[in-house]
Order: sequence, then C-alpha cells, then structure tokens
Amino acid sequence: MPQGVKFTTEEARIAARRKSSVDYRRRHPDRNIASRKKYRDKHREEIVAKKREARYGLTSDEYYRIWNEQFGLCAICQDKPAKHIDHSHVTGKVRGLLCGPCNMGLGLCQESVARLKAAIRYLEKHHGR
Repeated sequence: MPQGVKFTTEEARIAARRKSSVDYRRRHPDRNIASRKKYRDKHREEIVAKKREARYGLTSDEYYRIWNEQFGLCAICQDKPAKHIDHSHVTGKVRGLLCGPCNMGLGLCQESVARLKAAIRYLEKHHGR
C-alpha cells in the first residue's frame, strides 16, 4: 500500500490493504506457506474444534465427553483408538466415535442394518472356511 495515500472511504482503504496483502503473498509464496504452517501448528486444536463444531455441531466439551465415555476407543470394536466422528447421514446426529476400519465398514454398507445383518449371517455361515 503506498505511503501517504488518503482514501475516501473505509472500504477503499480495506480493498487497497487486501490487494497489497495478496500481492505480497504472490511475491513471497515461501514466506506465506511458512507463516500459514506456523499458524496451523500453533492453533491446531482450535482449528480442529471449529471444524468439528461447524460440520457436526459438536462442541469440544461434547466431543471429549463422548471420548471419555468410550475410554478413547472405537464404539464398535472397542479395540482401536476412536479417531472418527460417526453420524447419521439422514439426521446428521452424532452417534459416537469410531476407528477408521469400523467407520469405513459402516460407510461401505451404506449404514444399512439389513446389509450389516446379512454380512453377519454370511460370516457365521462361512466361519472357519
């Protein structure tokens, strides 16, 4: 932004500053990348919490309450760390926390109880084969 320039409106001043910032980032992409990485590293938990609340409507307190109730383990297998938020694709309501394989299994079965029961019957029929 040029020194000593007077702007007629606040909007013009903001627009000029924004353009100046964009120009700087284009001229110095390495500095921009480093600055963004430093910010993300410093504010990681806050960024994750904001995304979690925006996507699932789940506050940090609610998330950690569920996590503690499950002892940090998957709600299905109770063996692996729970790193994925499981939610109904119909209602959007959070059901619990799952490990990656269990979360993917539900998704691949399209959250169909009938399909999951059929898979259980299949596995029981062919158990040990």
